[in-house]
Amino acid sequence: MSLKCLKPFLVVSFLFTLIYSSIGSAVCEANSEAAVSAIEEAEATVSSAYRAVFEAEKAGANVLDLSVRLNNACDLLVRAKVLCDAGDFDDALRLTNPCIDIGKAVEGEAYSLRDLALMQGEWNFRLTIVLSSVSIGLIVCFSCFGWRVFKRRYFRRILGLRPEVVSSEP
Repeated sequence: MSLKCLKPFLVVSFLFTLIYSSIGSAVCEANSEAAVSAIEEAEATVSSAYRAVFEAEKAGANVLDLSVRLNNACDLLVRAKVLCDAGDFDDALRLTNPCIDIGKAVEGEAYSLRDLALMQGEWNFRLTIVLSSVSIGLIVCFSCFGWRVFKRRYFRRILGLRPEVVSSEP
């Protein structure tokens, strides 16, 4: 081949390479932005779910199952971040979707458990007030009844005693 024929071929090859690399970098950049955006959304969702679980635990709910599921979501999020940093944006996106789903589900369940625990606590408080009032009333009634019985027995015993006159002659 001559140098004249090779020159247009090299120019066309260079242009195709330049166009292909710019398209590839644009696609890679779009995937990168989507992965970073998904990871940020997953972080916000998991953070919100952690706050909800904390509030539920503070209200007295059993959050062990929610904590386990939330830790699984965090593991997925960490793996997605590592994959994103390594440049594997498709797998990072694939891992953030279940992370977001788990975070939203845990958050909803945590708020439900919190509300249930608050209602249970209020019911327990009311029950305690009622039972305490009844107990105090019973103690007062039995104390009054016991005092009457004791007083009656005491007066009978005192009245049953007859003084004896003892002569004082030596």
